[in-house]
Amino acid sequence: MPEAHDLRGLSCPEPTERARRAILARAPDELRLLVDDPSAREHLERMGPGLGYTVEAVRHARHDEVVLRRV
Repeated sequence: MPEAHDLRGLSCPEPTERARRAILARAPDELRLLVDDPSAREHLERMGPGLGYTVEAVRHARHDEVVLRRV
């Protein structure tokens, strides 16, 4: 089961830093993140590949879902 974090309501850089800490601490195969800060989505999309993860981002009405999968 993928690790999931609801990071809605947090401003950048907090969502990116929390995701980074989760990856470095546990190296999950899949990490699902809910964010509502557009800059958080952009930063997660840039950070993922550098940490060895593919990134899939989907926009929803009031938030984005970003899925990071370990390569």
